Amino acid sequence: MRRFCLSAVGGLPWLTGFLATAPVRAADIFWVQGTGADSRVVRSDLNGANVSSIVTPAAVSDPTAIAVDVVAGKIYWTDGASNQSRIRRSELDGTSPTTVLAWPLKSDTKDVDVDPMGAKLYWAEGAGTDSRVLRAGLTGAGLESLLAWPQVIDPKAIAVDPVGGKFYWAQGVGNDSRVLRANLDGTNVQTLIVWPQVSDPTGIAINAAGGKLYWCQSTGNNSRILSANLDGSAPTTVLSWPQVLDPKSFSLDLLNLKMYWAEGASTSTKVVRANLGGTGVEAIVTWPQASDVFGLDVVAAAPIPTVSQWGLVVLGLALLTGATVIIRTRAALTEH
Repeated sequence: MRRFCLSAVGGLPWLTGFLATAPVRAADIFWVQGTGADSRVVRSDLNGANVSSIVTPAAVSDPTAIAVDVVAGKIYWTDGASNQSRIRRSELDGTSPTTVLAWPLKSDTKDVDVDPMGAKLYWAEGAGTDSRVLRAGLTGAGLESLLAWPQVIDPKAIAVDPVGGKFYWAQGVGNDSRVLRANLDGTNVQTLIVWPQVSDPTGIAINAAGGKLYWCQSTGNNSRILSANLDGSAPTTVLSWPQVLDPKSFSLDLLNLKMYWAEGASTSTKVVRANLGGTGVEAIVTWPQASDVFGLDVVAAAPIPTVSQWGLVVLGLALLTGATVIIRTRAALTEH
């Protein structure tokens, strides 16, 4: 699933002051749910309180994924299938929904992520020989096909690491399951993790500062949330069934060291969170407030640099040591 915040430690008080001038985003969970007339974009507080539908079926239909651009203050979601497939966006409060890309420029999107530094959307779509990873500008301009079959097969989830210059994705089912990465332009494809360490993946997130990637997989009583080093080494189970059951989407809270996921279907649907180490599991939203959730993203309250500030931020990080860049996607300063 994507957002940045910068933590000044040991010798960076000026950077902390600089970031204090940046706008502050609210702390929210955003998710997409439902099919047909029950389709929604929904938000709540990080503890699951104050659930509200912010985009209704008039503007969303059969959604599949969601990503939040915390720099520009936009929500992006994918919906529809085949020749009804779209990427749409709105303001954080759900107002001003508009279509960014539509079929035939895109089709059957599985997951979407935002690169706020490069002002790009990345998404994975299709199945079998129609599988692809693409990117475009935040308005849909400059569409590029980065990867196609057989380099990508049946993609399920994607996460971008702009600072590291990589995107990661999870693909496949059963013993064809894989976690891979490539440069942001699609070159240098690397297979990181293969079956049986990954099986039927459904979500992926990156902790670039901590050198970790996380993924979830949905296989009944083999459901798990796992982590590994960014190069795929040292895969470790963080949570397993019955604490997690059939997760469908996964996201990380960078500031509060939490992970969030959606699981179940219909009346068993839940939004769940836990500490990054797997302790403190709690269902924070249940049916009927959450129903058939297909995509989820978390925004933690933090000063977020504007696009015009990114150049100075990157320069400061290059010149000074001790700065930690935290990237969510689906992230934390330390491993718990």
